Amino acid sequence: MARNREPIKVISYVPLTPDGSVKMRTDEMTPEQRSYVGACLRTKMLNAVYGGQAVFYAEGLPPVETVFPQLARKQKIDT
Repeated sequence: MARNREPIKVISYVPLTPDGSVKMRTDEMTPEQRSYVGACLRTKMLNAVYGGQAVFYAEGLPPVETVFPQLARKQKIDT
């Protein structure tokens, strides 16, 4: 006999600052923000895999403050 199971809910966050103090839920991101995070993750992965052999850069990415305006506001408050 099959049991009724509760569905598993998964919430993922992406740290937006190097120290991880600012995080954003991935399901609340715009397509542009998702694309930006994807490009950054791919660049990090490629540099980790080919470390010492090649260096990869994500050309054409806008500044992070324009893609994630909440970072620009936080930096103005902190300074």
